[in-house]
Amino acid sequence: MQKQFVKPLLFIVAFIITSATGYLLLQKLTQQRQTDFINAQQQQMIPVLVAATPIEVGTALELELLQQRNYPPNYIADTWLLPSDAHVVVGLTAQEYIDAGQPLQLSLLAAPQQQDLLPLQANQVAVTATITMEQLIGGLLRVGDHVVLRAQRLGQSALTLDDIEIIALDANTGATASGSEHEIFASTVTFAMTASQASEFELMRDYGFRLWLKSHSAEPLPEHFAQQTQIHRLGATQP
Repeated sequence: MQKQFVKPLLFIVAFIITSATGYLLLQKLTQQRQTDFINAQQQQMIPVLVAATPIEVGTALELELLQQRNYPPNYIADTWLLPSDAHVVVGLTAQEYIDAGQPLQLSLLAAPQQQDLLPLQANQVAVTATITMEQLIGGLLRVGDHVVLRAQRLGQSALTLDDIEIIALDANTGATASGSEHEIFASTVTFAMTASQASEFELMRDYGFRLWLKSHSAEPLPEHFAQQTQIHRLGATQP
């Protein structure tokens, strides 16, 4: 009687073991296929430049505010920026609120507003010249200051331009000569001049000009000032 039950029992046990083994193999195969599918998708993913944190309107973009995130190719819009575009967007400002993880687009960004040059009068031109640290008056020179420009010529009267306004130092049209929080002093200065003053200044370049900073309340120099100083060569006939 016992032998009659042993054989079916063994069959049932064998069936259970076989079924369990088959289930485990099927589950492992399914997991492997899922892993292969995910890996294949990841290999096809394209990195996109996104916001690492929420970015408020008017915020200047820095590298710390950027990160990359992978997207399927068919999900990416043509206007989305790639990680290789990071150097282009750094320094731009947000025109709209950008949420964390949102793909960046140039339409969301704008170049920072630059202060315009001080307005020129109808009869004025802008003239730029290189300047030395001495001509910067040790860093005291500011946009909007008025200066005297003077060049001494051998055997001739000095050339003098009075009350010349400074409208820019390098590309900076703000109030400081350094134009930077790192105190990098300007190397060029831009003056507002009339056409005749600009022509005379071109002659002054050849002799090397001096720059004198004027007080805002200073009066114009006397008309005969340019004739006061002359330098003569040794042996030259005195006038």
